[in-house]
Amino acid sequence: RTSHSHTNQRGNSSPNQQTLEMGNEQSVIAWDIGSSGWERVDTKGDQPSGREGMCVVAGEDGKMFSLAGGNTSADGSPQQFNSVLCFDTKTQLWESCDFVGDSPLPTTGSAAVMTGSNKIYMFGGLSHQSGWLSNTRSLDTTVQPLEWEEIPLSVNAPSPCDKLRAVLISETQVVVFGGFGPKDAPDAVVGEEDVMDETIDDTPAVHFGWMSDVYLFDTASETWSKPSVTGSAPSPRAAHTMVCLGDEVFV
Repeated sequence: RTSHSHTNQRGNSSPNQQTLEMGNEQSVIAWDIGSSGWERVDTKGDQPSGREGMCVVAGEDGKMFSLAGGNTSADGSPQQFNSVLCFDTKTQLWESCDFVGDSPLPTTGSAAVMTGSNKIYMFGGLSHQSGWLSNTRSLDTTVQPLEWEEIPLSVNAPSPCDKLRAVLISETQVVVFGGFGPKDAPDAVVGEEDVMDETIDDTPAVHFGWMSDVYLFDTASETWSKPSVTGSAPSPRAAHTMVCLGDEVFV
């Protein structure tokens, strides 16, 4: 499988359990680290359709939030969502969340993190309506209905892309790395299969590529910065996985 999402759950009945929402399957799979066992979860409620490219983040008290994503409709056409769904790992119940505010476009391939203040930050993605995105939105999960807010674009923000990855490294710092999008980003690497070298109506072709820059997002000031990095950097990539352990981020 590809383009599924997973998250480590806290506050449920098994503190070692990692809950995974599978992509194009309409299911939730749990992995218990202690017993090394897989279990297909018998879920109830507003079961979401199978989808890929969604964001899944862990909240408090065994809650898991699933945002956006897409799939193929019955007639074979692609479709995207901007829904917010909550899964309770204690009751195994899905609920569709009401929200207000500046909600995002239906997208796939965004990145998201949950902060200690129970606010979700969502970055980038690909919209069938508007193309690749570079915007940032926050979702306050402490109010009902949930409230979206668009964060003003600041300098040093990542280029428009999807399949980027984000990880919270401290109470207020998020690391963002990689992605795929328009190749005018200075670090983009172009592959043959992803190049459009024709012009239409004298309009220059658009080229696409993979990204390798590292960005920091400060949730306190809601601003971006681009740190200086050293060492043997990872090659440009997208749809990878990142995790923070201690003071290190693994790609």
